[in-house]
This record gives sequence, C-alpha cells and structure tokens, in this order.
Amino acid sequence: MKKYLAAVGLATALFALIHTHYEVLETTRLSRDTYLHTSTRITENGLTRLNVLEIPLNDPYLSVGVFNSQVEYGLRQSTTRLLYDGGAFAGVNGDFFGLSGRHSVSLGLEIVDGHISAHTGLNAGTNNSASFLLGAYGAFIDYVHPQINLVLNGYAPFYVGMVNMVSDLRFPSFLTHGYVQSTACIDERLGRSYKIVVYDGYIVSITHYTVDVPQNGFVVIMNTNDFHYNYYHFYIGQRAEMAISANVYLDQIHTAVSGSNSILYHGEPTDATIRYLARHPRTLLGLNATGCRLILMTIDGRGDSIGANFAEAAAFMLEFGAHYAINLDGGGSTTMAARLPLADLAVINTPSEGSQRAVINTIGVVNNSTVGSIVHLEIVQSRRYAPVGLPTPLYIRAFDEFMNSIYLPQQFLQLFVYNGYLTYGSIIPLRAGTVYVQAVFGDIVANAQFRAIDIAQIVPSAGTIFGQTWLSFTGMDNYGRSVPLSVDSLQFQVFPPEIGHMYSGLFIPHLEENGWLTVAAHNTRLFVPIEMHPYLPAYANLPESDTARDSSRRQYLDVPNYGEFDLLFLGAARGLQSYYRANVLTIHIDASHGGIARTNPAGWGYLAAVLERTTARDIIIQTNYRPMYFTNRTEFGLFHNLMRGLADSGRNVFVVSVGGEASWVHLWDGVRYVNLAYYYRQYYGYYYGYYYLLEMTALRLRIGVDSLYYAIEEV
Repeated sequence: MKKYLAAVGLATALFALIHTHYEVLETTRLSRDTYLHTSTRITENGLTRLNVLEIPLNDPYLSVGVFNSQVEYGLRQSTTRLLYDGGAFAGVNGDFFGLSGRHSVSLGLEIVDGHISAHTGLNAGTNNSASFLLGAYGAFIDYVHPQINLVLNGYAPFYVGMVNMVSDLRFPSFLTHGYVQSTACIDERLGRSYKIVVYDGYIVSITHYTVDVPQNGFVVIMNTNDFHYNYYHFYIGQRAEMAISANVYLDQIHTAVSGSNSILYHGEPTDATIRYLARHPRTLLGLNATGCRLILMTIDGRGDSIGANFAEAAAFMLEFGAHYAINLDGGGSTTMAARLPLADLAVINTPSEGSQRAVINTIGVVNNSTVGSIVHLEIVQSRRYAPVGLPTPLYIRAFDEFMNSIYLPQQFLQLFVYNGYLTYGSIIPLRAGTVYVQAVFGDIVANAQFRAIDIAQIVPSAGTIFGQTWLSFTGMDNYGRSVPLSVDSLQFQVFPPEIGHMYSGLFIPHLEENGWLTVAAHNTRLFVPIEMHPYLPAYANLPESDTARDSSRRQYLDVPNYGEFDLLFLGAARGLQSYYRANVLTIHIDASHGGIARTNPAGWGYLAAVLERTTARDIIIQTNYRPMYFTNRTEFGLFHNLMRGLADSGRNVFVVSVGGEASWVHLWDGVRYVNLAYYYRQYYGYYYGYYYLLEMTALRLRIGVDSLYYAIEEV
C-alpha cells in the first residue's frame, strides 16, 4: 500500500508538469450528443496533438461496439475498414495483437455482441491487460481473469484455455457461431486440423475436414499432435459443455475490448504511470465518474507531435472528463476515424507510420436512429476567401436532432446576402470585405460570414491527365491571399482564334501554330503563351499579365510628412520582450533552436497573452529564426494561423527575421514575412590584405495616422 501511494503521489506530481502555454481547440458535433474535439497545444514538453471522441452511453439511439473483420476470421484490416463494415460513424483502433502475418488474435478479452474471445492465461500472473466492459448493468473497467474449460460428461474438465482465438493452432480453442460460421478459412490458411463438433450439448462429429460451427453448439479445434495425444478423451454421443468463468459476470456483458494497463482509477493515476516514461503515440479509452460517458482519445507521436507517456496520457484523459482509463494499442496502430457532417468516414489523426496499420479490432459508435425533421441549419464555407465578381459555391447543410444529414434544396430556403448576390447556388461578392449570408427555413436560422478579396493576379498551374495537359488557376490579391478559381467562372479567349479553343481547362488545338491564351477573372487578365510549333517563334507582342503588388511597399522612403514617424528594425531578437509605441506593438520572440517550442515553450504563452490584449493596428514580431523554416512544420502552421487571424482583423502584421545574404519579403495571407540580410563579406585591400565588413539591411516602417509604408534599406 505504501508503494502504491508513493507511486500515485509521484504520478500526481507529474500532472503538474503538463502546463499548456497555447492551444487551438476545435469541436465538431457528430451526432445528437457525440462530439469530436481536436486539440493542438504547446506544452512544457513540446507540441502535442490530441483527438477526443466524447460518446454518451445512455443515448438509446446510439450503440457502442467492438468490430473485427467481416471478410475473414482473424484478418487484420485498417481501422476505417473495420469501422465502416461495422456501420460505425466514429471510433479508434482497439487491442494489442501479433504483428506477424495478415492474421492475428486480440491479446486480451474481446466480446462482440455477447460472443467472447479470451484465453485463460489473461492476467494469470499479474494484472497487465485491463478491459472496458459494457453490459446490461452499465459500463466499467476492470482486470478480467477468465477460466475456460471443456467439461465432459458433467464432471471431467478438459483444459482448452482459449475461446475464439486461432492464429497458429499452438493451443486448442473453442469456436462459436457468433465469431465464425465455418472452419473453411482456418483450414485454408493453417492446413490440416482436428475438430470436435458439439451440438445441443453432445459431441456429434470428430473429423479433420472442414465443418460448420453450429448455432446451438461449438467446435473445439486443435492441431494434429494435440489430437493424437488426447483423442481417447472424446467419443461421439459424449456430453460436452463449454464452461467459462471469471471474476466478473461475463454472461451479462455484450461488448468488451482490452488494452494494457489501467492508467486512471477513481480520478487518480495508477502506479503504471510511473513505470512507462517513454513517449509514444497513444490510443486511450476512458469513462467518466458515473460511467455514462465514453471517452476515446488518440495522441499523435513520433512526428511533429511528441506523443505521451502514461502519466501525461492520464492527465489528458482526466482533462477531458475521464475518471477511469486504460491504454489501448498505440504506436503505429494509433488511429482515429470519424464521419464528419456531409463527409465520408476518414482518418482524423496522423498515424505515425504515414498510413493506417492493419489492426485486429476497433471500438466505435453506431447511430441507430431514423431520419427525423430538420432542427438545425449550417452554412458551409468551402473556401477561406471569396473572389469579388466571381461565384463561390454556397453549401447549406440541414440536420435532424440526431445530426443525420438531410438533403434540402435551396429553393425551400429564404436566402439573404449583404455585399453580394446569389446566382445558381453561388454567392458573388460585390466588393472586398465581409459578405454576410443568412439562410432561413421556417423558424430555423443560420448565419455565416465570407471574406471577399479582389483578384489582382491569376496564377496558372498545369497537370497531366490521360496524357493531356489541363490548366487550373489560382487568384491572388495584393495582400498575398489566394483562392482557387473554377474554370467555369473564368473567361477564355484564344489568339489567334483559329489555332484552337478551350474546353473545361483543356486547350484543344485546331492548327499547329503558336499564339496565346487570355484568361479573365473579373477585372484581372492573364496571358499564357501557346507554343504548338517548336520551329516557329512565339508571338513577341504577348501582352503583360496583371500582377499582384503590395501597395504598402516602397523602394525607398522620403522625408516623413507631418504626423508621420519612422521605425527602423535591424538585428535579431533575444528573449521575450514587447514594446508599444503610438499604436505599434513590437514583440521579441526567441526561436534560436529551430522554433519557439523547442527554445522556450513559455514563449507561446507570452506571445498569445500579449496579442490577446493588444489594440495595436501595426504589429511587428521579431525573431532570430525564420518561422517558415521552423523544424516543426505543425508549429509553423499554428504560428501562421495566429498571424493570419490578426491580418484578417485588419492589422498590419510583420514577422521579421535576420540572417543570410539575401533580403526578401514574402506576403502570405496578409502577413508579411521579412528576412533582413546579415553577414560578413570578405574584401581585399592593397595595403591591408583580406578584411571583412558587415553587410546588413534594415526594415524601415513609415507610420502615419491612417497609413503604413515600408522599405528594405541597405545599412
């Protein structure tokens, strides 16, 4: 008891170390009361990505089940395939299994629709396989100790020890009709084996041929050596009974899946949390304090996300409401899949091996409700930005109270648009800024906002399909915001017209001549050369395409006007500091080790706190490592999304780094990433020999009451 209390005390102390400095949390409702939470966070230990399914167990229209292969007994398949075949709309991978070969068995207790798969050796020496059990009297977590025997003539037990577990026939096993209907697939895979067929309590057949597994009975399957050693125990007409006992009433359980250790018990970490300190991808299962809510969690690892040890995993589960939790199979097996509204079942997390591993079973949730009446509308923003003067598809989703998707044609809706208009199921913005859309169905109302941008440049790209080159186009505004352009919304003109025509992004030639293609999007033009004849010169008078230009950038800045002042930035930032002057906020962030999280995770908390309370119009982030080259690409994604949110709110955002021989400005989604050259150049002097001079550039900001301009200057 002292050892256990000491372990719990240490594990509890470890909880305090998981301080979250920054988090992006998204929640999606998957059914009436089932939610998917996606959390990307910066903790003291690094970047961690969690996905959490929160499932009610008291919803009569939902059922939680364990799913294994519907194709072949013991066949390993992907998590999405197992869940899809089982009719589940969300779930995770389940128990541990043997990795060798395409077939395997669950290493712990498994119960599917009341049919048990287990072995007597489970938890025989020590508790190392905890199970989630769901039955007539609710859900709970426990270590199960099964005893499995064949009872002959009512009193003589014959040790079998396994039920519905056949991987290599090293040991005899029971087979029940609920798991497998015939031994054909086993015989084909493993070759000759002996079967003792029991029907209605009596042995009716002893054979090495393929047999059907009777519904009112079972089959004992064993290898040839085991049968020859024990054949005298059996004869046709003999009474036979499969006897399964355990420390819990398994006959009251209809669903069970197992993992390894219990990591939470009564809201406290178990002693297992101090024994397993390595961080890996994790799949976890938990119950809340009353056992009415199931929590399934995946923690990504071995990549941008650092994974978790048992203590950290227990802390995360406790944070999302679990009071009891076990560790399911993790590592390369860790997979969560869900069917998002109006989407197919798909992987939600990032498997560490780059793709799904074939696993032995999954646990998921099935929606058994029928489609009801519409109670909820949602306007889908398929794109971040909408181009002015061009159509952007408008998608409106309707759901009943169980979040079943209901098709609702737009003609049954009242639609209102501000700063735009509707045409053929799309919105066309009138000017740059915010477009407001409202959809009304009876007394149900949905609202959405779209950000409209002016297209200043059209960027082409080409791809080959069936040996033909297809063009696609992206629109870009003067702030680096981009949006894909549908070819149906563009105007094409071939010059000279007799050389060919465009069809849905494909140029169809008529003559082997050169020319150009004009692509028009609202007020913007792109001219693409057409070179069909390699020996003829291309047209020399190709017009110049429109190009996006940063209206705030200047080659140089003259003397400031009245009311304007300059700020000069040169040199790298150190530590964590912020300065505020005349509506300009400057923040210094240290990222010298390849990222903020790798250098000092507290920097994320500092950055977020300062930005949350600022009212500054102009924001300059100075860092000593270029964010676009952060070692952790997910961290850069978090950083850019934070900056982009500021830019979308109307702020001028500069992210300034220093280093190398090149100065550049990259304008992306309204954020200006600036790098200032800083290096020593070698020179040769006649009297002094070789010497070095520091070459550097600076960023000059010209700040006015309602304006901001900038220039890159040599120093």
